[in-house]
Amino acid sequence: MMVDNEISVWADLDLAKHTTVIKQEMETNEIRLPLLFNPEYPSFALHTNLYSVYLDSYRCILYGLYHPGIILLTQLIEVTVNEIIFVHDNVTNQEPLSKTITYCENANGRRRRCCRLPSARYPLFPKFIIDYLKKVQEIRDSYVHLNYTKLFKDQSVGILGFNGADTFEESRQRLETALTKLKAGEIAYTQKNPAFDTRFAEATKRSVDPEWAREWAWEIYPGFWFLVDEYLTREHYETHIRLYGTPFDQIPISDIDS
Repeated sequence: MMVDNEISVWADLDLAKHTTVIKQEMETNEIRLPLLFNPEYPSFALHTNLYSVYLDSYRCILYGLYHPGIILLTQLIEVTVNEIIFVHDNVTNQEPLSKTITYCENANGRRRRCCRLPSARYPLFPKFIIDYLKKVQEIRDSYVHLNYTKLFKDQSVGILGFNGADTFEESRQRLETALTKLKAGEIAYTQKNPAFDTRFAEATKRSVDPEWAREWAWEIYPGFWFLVDEYLTREHYETHIRLYGTPFDQIPISDIDS
């Protein structure tokens, strides 16, 4: 690999600096995020697979890793719904979230796949949960695919364009002049959707990620708790085992006593 003679392609990993930044983010987010769910709470203790995704998302946002934290937030709901589909309908769902929502809506009134329960002709969830899932999908798709147009929709930010200068001092003076004229009303910001440029859009997104991550944490984490408590109880699992057995039934039992 060729490396420039003056600037290395590698950067030093300053652990002390990173630790300081993470600590500052934790101090800010600790008082702004919902309380951490207790892993020993019966509903969560029963679903360690779901709680692990929840904990990863919570830690990411707590530590200031907002973009991956937001993606994990939406993945948490996706895997929770897949678990519900498995427990209620005995279907191992691996479809995209959009198709999963369509399945849960069951708008055509047909019997949901492989489900023996009388309620299988109806939607798996009421409308308010379907609407909630569509909101989660909207967030997920925008972040996973970095679709800035969907992310910012009809939002706009003020941008001021003016000619630059050759030196730092000249640039500073021109900026001061521009700010003075702004305050005097002689010039004005141009309102633009941040999606007009990917670099500008990404910088704008990074500035609003913390606020959005905290806001969505307050919306999505209670939804996760509700789905687990309402649709993934011990009784639901017992009914599933009675009707369909368990995946472990396929594993041969070894004779360890002889």
